[in-house]
Amino acid sequence: MAADPYIGVDLKLANGDLSYTLNGDLDLVGQNEPTDNVWQAVALRLATALGAYLFADNYGTNAGQYVDEPLTADLQAKIKSEAETTVLQDPRVSAVFNMTINQNTESLTLSFSITTVSGSTQSGTVQIGG
Repeated sequence: MAADPYIGVDLKLANGDLSYTLNGDLDLVGQNEPTDNVWQAVALRLATALGAYLFADNYGTNAGQYVDEPLTADLQAKIKSEAETTVLQDPRVSAVFNMTINQNTESLTLSFSITTVSGSTQSGTVQIGG
């Protein structure tokens, strides 16, 4: 599958660091599977505290502030709403669905699916906090 012009290609990250090919070149995400690029961008946006990104004060989410609170039904609804709003800020995402939230002592794990503007769907998990 070729790169999708509506989705784009970006530098690939692995555990927060730039990824390299076996030849030593910078690796790219989105060339073979276009939704990987969108998923990486969505995961970075959700993992970033709102206001922490110097060049865009509206980038990120406040969901990390709920890590230590009891995960009640009301709090789950609040986190889902905030996370969905955050994900939909990426213009390449047309839908967010099937979101579930798990909590441990140091983080929240969001599992969900997205549909891109090109109609591709991808599912995965994103860790917030910790």
